Amino acid sequence: MESSAPSCWSCGASHGGAMICTQCEVLQAPGVGLNPFEVLGLPVRVLVDDAELAALHLRLTRKLHPDFFGDASPAEQAHSLEWSSRVNDAYRALRSLQARAGQVLAVHGRSMDTTEGGWRPPQTMLLEVFEINEGLDTLQEGPVATGAEALERWESTVQGWKEQVMEGMVSRAEAWDTAEGPAKEAVLDALQEVLARSSYVENLRGRIERVRTALAESRGSA
Repeated sequence: MESSAPSCWSCGASHGGAMICTQCEVLQAPGVGLNPFEVLGLPVRVLVDDAELAALHLRLTRKLHPDFFGDASPAEQAHSLEWSSRVNDAYRALRSLQARAGQVLAVHGRSMDTTEGGWRPPQTMLLEVFEINEGLDTLQEGPVATGAEALERWESTVQGWKEQVMEGMVSRAEAWDTAEGPAKEAVLDALQEVLARSSYVENLRGRIERVRTALAESRGSA
């Protein structure tokens, strides 16, 4: 039976999907459907050292830069361009804890849409969210004397929520990276829920910042 293992376009040797053929050392075309972890040669994990990830991105970027393939065959030059693009896209997709959590979900067939599942804050948090949103609505209608003070208070509250969410995300990331077998599905459920919480809090932080910017601009033009 003929082998279905990937083979080098140049020498025909089997390379097992490697970036560079081990026989003739020619750059290969990126595989079809590679996820960001596969592009960078990383295991599917949430917890990755950010500095090490940045260093890996830099090494691959230098290694694959089209300038180093100026004397190579047209095929290798094309593969260099495609790999460079894939590596940059993969790095952007994995450069934050939240982004990696979303990519882990995607690799395992889970939706990255953090609104899916209808997550809502608990009642105590929901009351504070209503208060913040109503206050922001008031500030958007026109500046008030206590606007700056209110923004600081709301920002502090939401920052506290963010810190709680990040603690939960790290905890679930640690659980994912050590889970085995059926336990992984339960961890994926928890990871999807905490990612939805993170998105909710970030959206509120973003609205506070937009109102702060708008108020500063209105004062500057007054």
